[in-house]
Amino acid sequence: MRGARAAGDPDWVTIYDPEAAWNGFTLAFHHSEYPILMDMTGRIVHSWPEARLKTRVRLLPDCSILGVGAGRHVTEYDWHGNQVWQARFEDRIPHHDVIRLTNGNTMVLTLATDSETDDVLELDRAGEVVWEWRSEKPLEPFIESARKRFTGDTTHLNSVDELPDNPWYRAGDERFRPGNLLLSARNLNLVLIVDRATGEVVWTYQEDLDLQHEARMLRSGSGHEGHIMLFNNRYGSFRGDRQSRMIELDPRDGRIVWSYSSPDFFSGTGGAQQALPNGNVLIASGRGPRAFEVDRSGRTVWQWEPPFGVNRPERYATEYCSELEALGRPDGPPVRPPKGYRHVDREAYRFSRRNHRLEAKVAGVKRTLIKPERSCSTVYLPHEASILLSYGVDRPPPTAAPLDGYSARFWLVVGNPESGEETVVFEDTIASEGPDWREQEVGLGDFQYQRREVCVRLAEDGLGDRKRGLAFWGAPNISSARDRRIAEAARAPADPTAEELEVRQEHLRAMGYVN
Repeated sequence: MRGARAAGDPDWVTIYDPEAAWNGFTLAFHHSEYPILMDMTGRIVHSWPEARLKTRVRLLPDCSILGVGAGRHVTEYDWHGNQVWQARFEDRIPHHDVIRLTNGNTMVLTLATDSETDDVLELDRAGEVVWEWRSEKPLEPFIESARKRFTGDTTHLNSVDELPDNPWYRAGDERFRPGNLLLSARNLNLVLIVDRATGEVVWTYQEDLDLQHEARMLRSGSGHEGHIMLFNNRYGSFRGDRQSRMIELDPRDGRIVWSYSSPDFFSGTGGAQQALPNGNVLIASGRGPRAFEVDRSGRTVWQWEPPFGVNRPERYATEYCSELEALGRPDGPPVRPPKGYRHVDREAYRFSRRNHRLEAKVAGVKRTLIKPERSCSTVYLPHEASILLSYGVDRPPPTAAPLDGYSARFWLVVGNPESGEETVVFEDTIASEGPDWREQEVGLGDFQYQRREVCVRLAEDGLGDRKRGLAFWGAPNISSARDRRIAEAARAPADPTAEELEVRQEHLRAMGYVN
């Protein structure tokens, strides 16, 4: 759509407190495909269906958008979707972040095709490189330990921020000179400041970082001017408390002055945050999918839960540019979730990661199995949780000696990590007769919003002299009621009705795909 209004899905905004939230327009990606602007109720008020961008899009003061293109380029589109500027690369890939500098040039993160470390390039309006910072030499002291773990992608720069005017520089600290660059090097667990004049690394922070994202210095008017905020993913906490953490620190001494974490908030990778002028923080949980706004007490005052991944949204004031002003007020009536409901990020209840599973044939069929040593997982269970179990046996071929009296018992246990108390919530036995492989969905609603250790166990009788067992668990899958609704909605009828086709066409017109 170009300037017209279209109705978003009202169910996607599940929390909205108009008095406590910072009301503005939110720039986001729709289905990870193209940029949209929405008001506080989730209503789409403008979109750029022509813009094929990835990872980052930013609204500029003239109401155009700047983003990392889907190919080897960075691109700018005006409000009406016309491409007004582009810079292409032959031997490198722009990725993760791009910003428009105060001097009008563009700064972008890139990775050369023959390199494993990132470069930062400044481009003028002709697309020419006028300044370049290569990370390999300045970051060599930090790189060696990361090379073995991240082959071919050692530094993984994922955000760049131009330092604004700040009280530390005004007090004489040259490290924080406006125009210097604040960078996040994810695979080094490092946040750093680069002096634009010398290319030297003049400030670093690594305290307890684990694959962090989105390092930003807070601007004037926020009440926290000069502090640095970042999204500490805490990837390694998957086997522990599973909580990502927002950190705001005083860069002079690294002291943490504010933080936010919650058992329902965990994004092992991805994610971003934006400090808002009223002190609130807009957070995008890369593995949610959701974006939510919290106040300084940690209370959620706005929440958007679309049925697709959320990638680095940005909130803009109505007066940010003329086209936003023309859209009118971005607020609306309060939205309150059902009593007792709250969103839980999928990573908080994912039973296992990829390296905890293996592929093998069981009963002649290739299946995804859980490794025996990964048969337990401590999770934070979501609303109306359930678990899909798959299990079975790999019977000997007909030509082999029969296993008289063989049986395999499978059971599911939910335990309290604090008290050690366990509850058996499911059990089944496969004997010498019957199906080789079974599936069963088991409700875990009695344990919703609780941290629990979920274990799949098995025991076999009648193996004889066999040294290897015949019974296996498939990789369990925990889901919420919302996950199941989205999955059901995705299974659209093969033959839509005339009415459904008309609605579909209306949506395409609203999004600007057809006239």
